[in-house]
Amino acid sequence: MEEREALLRGVFLNPADPLPKLVFADFVEERGEEAWAEVLRLDCEWASLPPTDVSGRGAILAEKFNRIRAGNIRHAGCYSGFRECSVIEAPADLLMDFDKFRRVSVTDHPEWFGARELKVTHGPLTTREPLVTILTAPATQNVTHFDFSGVIVDLPADEPNQGDETLAFYDMQRHPLITSKMVEAFVRMRECRRVIRLDLRNNGMGNDAVRAIIASPHLQRLKYLLLQEGNDFNGRTWGLVQERYGEEVVY
Repeated sequence: MEEREALLRGVFLNPADPLPKLVFADFVEERGEEAWAEVLRLDCEWASLPPTDVSGRGAILAEKFNRIRAGNIRHAGCYSGFRECSVIEAPADLLMDFDKFRRVSVTDHPEWFGARELKVTHGPLTTREPLVTILTAPATQNVTHFDFSGVIVDLPADEPNQGDETLAFYDMQRHPLITSKMVEAFVRMRECRRVIRLDLRNNGMGNDAVRAIIASPHLQRLKYLLLQEGNDFNGRTWGLVQERYGEEVVY
């Protein structure tokens, strides 16, 4: 698994370089994935064609490429050899198991190695294990945008509508994605040095969690911090976070 992870990281480290992709094609062919290897090689050959060659060799390559892809190659995307993916979407229970996340990444989602954003789809994150996976797994090393936003759900309220059946009442219920303690743990991890965008909306965070963000020595590259909506810190703390990161960064 480690060799496959290293090869995939090489592919996405410089997508314009055909050599890592050709090396990976040899690797998967040796493991019985001949069709996918052929797609990867065709993609490299396609990319090397001059822009004007669309009717000759280009047309032949396109026909062959589509014919092979029609054979249900699960990883093949549109002229890339990989499905297009900008966001890793993963539930908390998968992130809890570091080794399982690695296996899923290399076998089912190799396109994750090229993603720049990670979104936790189901929470909550209540222990440190998912944070370790999020920041240190080989498939997440290109990720600089982290979405830990909770959700607001409208639920029918118990309040009577006073005889008007067209008038409905709703309660807004907040479902946090990450606990305040885990926010504090996250921003203390050295791997946070690569974080550019951090979405923490709708988590009910208080002053302590936000002050931990302010005090973090690792968030030097932070350009977007989504924080104001759905959290419970006071105005003084809001002023301090704006002072630390700038009003153009904090929302």
